Amino acid sequence: MIYKVNTEKEMELSALFAIQSIPTFLFIPVEGDGDPMLQPGALPKKAFKQVIEENLLQKALNS
Repeated sequence: MIYKVNTEKEMELSALFAIQSIPTFLFIPVEGDGDPMLQPGALPKKAFKQVIEENLLQKALNS
């Protein structure tokens, strides 16, 4: 799932994850057994795909 959060309206949530710049991406593994990854700044499509496949999907598939 992908969510978009308005950091101006959700200031408490932004502070919880120490989001200081826009855009910032927070990758949270599906199974919850891994640590969230915070990525400030824009990413190219290839980098998004790599993060999802290596850090999110692989952990879910191996569970």
